[in-house]
Amino acid sequence: IVAPDGVVLANPIDLQCTVFDIAVDRDGLVLAACKNGPIKKVLRDGSLETRGSYAPGCSNYFSYSDPTGLTVLEDGSILVADGQCHRLRKILPNDTMAVISGTGLPGSGGDGEAPLSAQLDTPSDVIQTPDGQIFVADTGNQKIRRVFKVRPVIPTLDDNHLVAIDGKLLLFNEQLQ
Repeated sequence: IVAPDGVVLANPIDLQCTVFDIAVDRDGLVLAACKNGPIKKVLRDGSLETRGSYAPGCSNYFSYSDPTGLTVLEDGSILVADGQCHRLRKILPNDTMAVISGTGLPGSGGDGEAPLSAQLDTPSDVIQTPDGQIFVADTGNQKIRRVFKVRPVIPTLDDNHLVAIDGKLLLFNEQLQ
């Protein structure tokens, strides 16, 4: 592990997972995307904190399952390429989860349509350019795809807005901005 000041730690942290990607948050702390496991944040004291909501399999809309790539945005949100679930997700600073792109089914359709209508096939990484564009390594389709600037889309139910916090579904009557 490399400390924010660039010094390699003498005693690396054992994350007890196969690390697929790493990123640094705005506080200089390291985040690690664990294959088929949670995203772990290494705190200054060396302890670990899980970010977002992890659940095995793809049945939970508000959880990631296979974080293969991640990038941290200026506001502290984390974009997550969820390879097994064929989606691009966003973890907001308060750990609320949202889907940014992908239907959840592997494929290559939906170019030029709304990001949630686009099919991804095993996305493996994600980046954001300085001007705010988002690019996804769509590995199964052998493409790099651009996701146009979007707000996180929260699915609706009877005009209420669903949000997951700490794995619990909450309903809001006002649209999140």
